[in-house]
Amino acid sequence: SPALAKKIEIIQAQRLEFRNVTTPDGKIEEYVTITGNPAIVRIEKDELEANRIEFNKTKRKLYIVGQGVLRGEKETIAGNDFVVDTSDNSLEGVDVLIATTDIDVVGISVERLPGQLEVQNGYFSPCSRCGKVGDAYGFRAGSLTLFPGDRLIARDVTILVAGEPILYLPIMIVLLSEPSRQIRWVINVGGTSVGGNSSGGTTTTGTSLPTVELDLPFTTGDFGLGFTLLRYYSDRNPAFGVGVDWTLFDLFGGINKSRVFFLALPPTSSSALSPGFLGAPLAYRLESAGSFDITPNADPEDALPSVKYSFSLSRVDPEINRTEDLRGITGPQRRTDFGAKFNLDTTAYAVEVEFSSFFLNRDLSTPTYDLLKPNFPNSSFVPGNTLYFPEFRFTARDSLLPKFGGLGVQSFSITLGMITAPFNRINRSAKFAADPYTGLLIAGKLGIKYGLGFNLNPWEGATLSSSFRFEGRYYTTQNPSDTSNAEKLKPTGEFERSVDVQLNASFSQSIFKDFARVGLSADYSSTSGESPFAFDSPGLREPALRSGLSLTLKPLTWFTLSASESLTVTATAVPRFDPANFSLNFTPSFGSLNLSATQDLGLNTKQDVGTGNLLSWNINGTLNTPFGVSLRFAFGQNLNPNFPTSSNLFYRFLPLTIDVVYNSSTGGQSGGQSSGQFSASFNFTHDLNPDGRVQNLGFGLTWRFGDTENPYALSINQSLRPPQSDTGANNLSAFSFLQGSIRYTWRGLSVSFDNSFDFKPFSYLGSNQPIPPSGNPNLTQYASIPNSSINLSVSGDAPLIWSLGFRSNIDLQNLVFYRATLEGSLNTGAQGSSFDFGLNFRFRLPDVEQLDFRLENLVVTFGWDVIPGFSISGSIAYSRSLIAGFFNDKFNLTPLAFTLAFASLGADKPDVFFSVLFQGTYTYNDDPKTGGVPTFNSETQISGLRPILVLTYDLCCYTLQFRFDTTPQAGASFSFSFILPFGGKQDALVSDEKGLRFPVLPFVPPIK
Repeated sequence: SPALAKKIEIIQAQRLEFRNVTTPDGKIEEYVTITGNPAIVRIEKDELEANRIEFNKTKRKLYIVGQGVLRGEKETIAGNDFVVDTSDNSLEGVDVLIATTDIDVVGISVERLPGQLEVQNGYFSPCSRCGKVGDAYGFRAGSLTLFPGDRLIARDVTILVAGEPILYLPIMIVLLSEPSRQIRWVINVGGTSVGGNSSGGTTTTGTSLPTVELDLPFTTGDFGLGFTLLRYYSDRNPAFGVGVDWTLFDLFGGINKSRVFFLALPPTSSSALSPGFLGAPLAYRLESAGSFDITPNADPEDALPSVKYSFSLSRVDPEINRTEDLRGITGPQRRTDFGAKFNLDTTAYAVEVEFSSFFLNRDLSTPTYDLLKPNFPNSSFVPGNTLYFPEFRFTARDSLLPKFGGLGVQSFSITLGMITAPFNRINRSAKFAADPYTGLLIAGKLGIKYGLGFNLNPWEGATLSSSFRFEGRYYTTQNPSDTSNAEKLKPTGEFERSVDVQLNASFSQSIFKDFARVGLSADYSSTSGESPFAFDSPGLREPALRSGLSLTLKPLTWFTLSASESLTVTATAVPRFDPANFSLNFTPSFGSLNLSATQDLGLNTKQDVGTGNLLSWNINGTLNTPFGVSLRFAFGQNLNPNFPTSSNLFYRFLPLTIDVVYNSSTGGQSGGQSSGQFSASFNFTHDLNPDGRVQNLGFGLTWRFGDTENPYALSINQSLRPPQSDTGANNLSAFSFLQGSIRYTWRGLSVSFDNSFDFKPFSYLGSNQPIPPSGNPNLTQYASIPNSSINLSVSGDAPLIWSLGFRSNIDLQNLVFYRATLEGSLNTGAQGSSFDFGLNFRFRLPDVEQLDFRLENLVVTFGWDVIPGFSISGSIAYSRSLIAGFFNDKFNLTPLAFTLAFASLGADKPDVFFSVLFQGTYTYNDDPKTGGVPTFNSETQISGLRPILVLTYDLCCYTLQFRFDTTPQAGASFSFSFILPFGGKQDALVSDEKGLRFPVLPFVPPIK
């Protein structure tokens, strides 16, 4: 068969018939007739289903005799007498129904081309899937082109309402793509904002007068897509704004992405005109980022490096509302930021060129600084907001760095740029050269950074290595030639620089095949100079040389002894020997033991305090047993640095820490059967100093048992801090403190207990203090809330989701609860049930502060389909609070609704809904000044607990709703929502207490 022909598979058939047919011109064509009930044939990703299918093998065409269905990736086509050309998957048919994910189309004939469907005399409606007899509205077109999953273009369109023509359009475009590519719109009507896209409308707070924001998508071939931004503000002059948000793909070849954003808006009525489009506030953002090949027409296997780039330009003016208008543009007001970066990264090197700057639009007529004073006001620019314009960076990779045996260049980079940034305030020459109006300094910079390395094995067992690191930064600013007088500061001296140098060298020699190893080391570091900029000012560090000697002995594989000593030499201080470090390491198979010590060898001057003394020692180790038990311990001693003379040395012991851990996974079998996963731990910490005490006693237990279907888990963790006598240096309390938790889970049941017990006694205010309502006048009050507390909670998830918790502070001295609460929740977990219920509550329990049992908060939410056509739903909240010594009770309905639903005879679902909503807030205060009179209040500050009547007429593709609030201030309102051709229900018109308002239409007063 031809190379372009598609593979034909017979999925289901009852009979095959082969025959040859002679055409009128004498040619012989081979036919295969496939019949079934039905017969199914697969053509790559398409499936063709019909009772009779004829396949012309000569022309590679499939003919459907009678009715058939073609199921593709994005559409399903049902019709009569299909003809499918397998060479290009094109299709022809009559009396067709096309079903896609987004829309259904009916037509007299269809012709399928790659990626699109051409339909003649077509019809479509968003209401076609509502299940109603007759569409509320639809569209009839002479011809239409359907791009499944993208868009529908209809020509010669007649709009039908209830089947009657009302309007003609020459062309109509319906977007079927993802929500991010559909029309975005927001209409602010009298303080209410409605709109969005097909994914659903959004409601936000708008302005007091109508505004319209409309984003219309467009496509520029295969390389770009974007939005045209249209804005209308009825309270501005001019009233219209325009912009574009455009994304481009592969603009420079290769793989890249670019974005252009521009938006010109009219000024607000209260603001002065600022530069921009027609004197309006101006905002724009131009962005581009991606990569492209440096060599055109390169084959993929060449693996050529690509140039990565990014570009951005943005501007914001003060009058612009960034959240609503700019979609994410940020930055200081009235400032234009510019940035561009190009990067080429290869296996041998990396090159980066970066431009970054800004433009300010503000009055700079007066200086910001007095540069001759050491302290001056802070700049409006934050130090550290470094601005480069421009900068070139080159970094060499390992493959480019030269190597000569053990000697080689380890790193190399060079930076060249012109910097604009806040100056270094401690640099007088930089202060003299800075701009007094902005506090910024402009200077050129050359940076060189490289590293050299050397590694050599001169003979057996010997290793010699060294490295050199250099970083130099050189600037075009000059130091002053005369600093005796501030007025004579002239930048005519040497150019400024900062240099950082580090040199390291080491030598080691093994003796008797690693029985011993001797090491020598030397480290030199130096920093000189200063930077004129604040962001890269180096820290001052005088040259210093530190040399060291180390010895390591390893007579056995599990035994190691090491010692080291070092000497530090600087230009301004006396050479000093650092304390020597010693360590012993034992690592047998059953554990480890480490001993370390720091000893001053007495090599410094005798006037030094502590010279020749042991400074510290530490011992820590681990012991493992085959029974799953392990032991860890650590203790030591330090020389206290706060002693006055060498004759009065004061040592402090480090705490002794012991941890014992048992894990059943490494041992502990019971009767040959696994007892489950079990682990336990014990911690002991003791201060070994003469005045020391036990600092901590803790234990933990975790036990997981049961099978997979019935798992159990229990965990207990407690930590006790006993009383401490040392309450100064270590800031420890002289009273015990116990803290921990207990957890137990079984299937869907969970129990948890948290405790925090502070045994410190508390002070009291005395009995002559005011007693709150329901309080006990015979008991004194607490001066503070006790630190001790408990929290006990139980929860489950079957058959209801519930939880119950008790939490309280505790006075351990009197063993009474303080401010105890009982909290709980109960919710139905079944989905799609006729009854949903939720309950949340919090009780305040009696204690020494109050004697009553107080319900502080209760929230009930529910929805109940009582019988078909009648439902009840609502949210009821109650709360009690104490305000100025008097109770304030609040009862809130938000709202409580009773709904009746009515359906047409034979309909699958209701069309008409009548609801009565009760909404408002009931408040009662027992203050005798108000006489305990209850008051009513709603969330909208309208008096009275009021009913609201709502009548809804829902025909799936559009909805009418009439709402009548019984309070005169609210009155009646009307709303209309409909399904747009591309899906999603949208609110078109709404009214509130200000009446109906539409752009460019007269005001309609409210209905009363």
